Amino acid sequence: MRRGLLMSTPIFTSLFASLAIADSAVSEAVSNISININAGSETPVHCNCISAGEFSNRAAELNDTLLAIKNDIVNEIKALADSLKELHRKIDATNQSVFSNADRQLEDAKNDVHLIVNAFITNKNFPKVLLSKFVSNWYEADRLCKRHGFQLISIQNATKAHEVWKFASTYSRSNIWTSGTDQSKTPGDFYWLTGTKVLEDLFQAGQPNGYGYDSDVCLTIYDGSLADFPCNDMYFFVCEDLRL
Repeated sequence: MRRGLLMSTPIFTSLFASLAIADSAVSEAVSNISININAGSETPVHCNCISAGEFSNRAAELNDTLLAIKNDIVNEIKALADSLKELHRKIDATNQSVFSNADRQLEDAKNDVHLIVNAFITNKNFPKVLLSKFVSNWYEADRLCKRHGFQLISIQNATKAHEVWKFASTYSRSNIWTSGTDQSKTPGDFYWLTGTKVLEDLFQAGQPNGYGYDSDVCLTIYDGSLADFPCNDMYFFVCEDLRL
């Protein structure tokens, strides 16, 4: 609401009209007193009235008070108008932010669908598993799986290891990242991201060996068994949906 609109509302119109009438009355009274006292009449004027000078002073004080009231009202209206303007600005900014976030989320959703359709391979025999069409380091593979509500695959037994390799090797006979890693654990002590310990009999012969590096190592699956490699190596990866 703008200042002009505020000042045109009935309450402010009435208030300013009253102030104008009071202002006019004071001015007229001062004028009449001055005329009556200075008219030069020979007849003495006897009354309990205050002197013309004192009345003029009081009238001047009243005028000052009225003027101060007017100024206060104008300032209050201006402050209110400024507050409303700022409120509208914040509302506009909030609306813009909400719509921007919604647009961004919609775009992210489109990108997610595009990524799943074009960047992953699915198989009707493995409905909860996705195989990437591109290579990635272990960290990025972990992030991408989680972004889509999945997780790098965890392998609890030899049967699952062979099933996963059967699915993955149909499209790529190379190492495939799993969720196994010894990060945040004792080096060489491997766990799945599900929190369960990796069974030793799932490893290839001579594995795990730390791959001769001091860096973190993560587990791949190849030909149905596990081996460790530096987590920054680039391999395909398998995500699985752990939701029921």
